[in-house]
Amino acid sequence: METVTFNIPAVSCKTCAEKIENALSNLQGVEKVSVDLKAESVRVDFKPESVSTEEISKEISNLGFEAVK
Repeated sequence: METVTFNIPAVSCKTCAEKIENALSNLQGVEKVSVDLKAESVRVDFKPESVSTEEISKEISNLGFEAVK
């Protein structure tokens, strides 16, 4: 299990956070997702043999947010 944190400068509301959490939780290999609105970041616990940080970042981008590692 690994953990990665991405800064997401544009995430500012609970609906946006839920959108990100739901999308990332559906990726195979993602175990836990936690969005911190105050810090404008998302923390993801994942299995690196199932999903890469690049795939996680791409999913965030597909939702319309910039993910900065």
